Amino acid sequence: MKKLRDYNFVVFGSTGWIGKNFINRLSSEDCKIFLYSHKKPKELIINNSTYESRPIQEALDLNLQNVVLIDLAFPTKEKIKNLGDEEYINQIIDLQKIKKDFLIKNQVSDVFLSSSGAIYKDDNLYALHKKKQEEFYIKFSKQQNFSLFIGRIFASIGPYYNKEEHYAFSNFMNSALNGETIYIKSPNKVERSYVYIPNLIEFVLESILETNKRKTQIFDAVQISYEIRELAKIVAETYNVKIQDNSQFNKNNEADIYVSDDTTLINYLGKKNLSVSITKNEILSSQLN
Repeated sequence: MKKLRDYNFVVFGSTGWIGKNFINRLSSEDCKIFLYSHKKPKELIINNSTYESRPIQEALDLNLQNVVLIDLAFPTKEKIKNLGDEEYINQIIDLQKIKKDFLIKNQVSDVFLSSSGAIYKDDNLYALHKKKQEEFYIKFSKQQNFSLFIGRIFASIGPYYNKEEHYAFSNFMNSALNGETIYIKSPNKVERSYVYIPNLIEFVLESILETNKRKTQIFDAVQISYEIRELAKIVAETYNVKIQDNSQFNKNNEADIYVSDDTTLINYLGKKNLSVSITKNEILSSQLN
């Protein structure tokens, strides 16, 4: 049976917070890791070790066997407003061309694609092109005969978390780490399906090593759903800070629900005797940056 160190791991989008979690995990196995992101080189310091992420175009200089591609590279939804529709689409097209050429040039055995629960909405450019990206990989996996794992993330927590405050968890953590009161901005019920990113990574890596793995596995990367006030309570109790709710909150207001009932990760965690609930230890680990 192969081990993780027998593969060449190529990470697209390595400078993002999920990418950093993959680097952290793979480096613990002494894996061969090739990191790519953005248009300029970027230095990353993870667990007191320094890594360099190269411009993604340079991935086309590789000619490797036994490759596992971790594809996290995709322009965020927020960039639509900054770039405009045309430039946003052009960036996606340019990225896909690089990915296609890379898949042709290298002997890829497995691909993990980080996708999004947004594909179920299909109501904006981000969702539309996330769906198209899935279709691209499904088609190419059949042509190139590699195993494909697509994890659709709804909401997530974990080390190196994204600090953008339009994410509820980020907002809660930023306040808690400063010893400040957590303010809940929404007057509505807001429910999200969460995944602790290290759990997702363990599932993906174990799936890659399976002897009789399915050629294509598409799943919603979720382990538990929380109304954001429940999540705020866990964070507040972990850091001993207060919570102040929106004075206009009414449980009868129109709810904002973005959840999944997929049990793939729930079943996996159950077999490992691990809790699906977000624990205080997982909250504490999320302060690692």
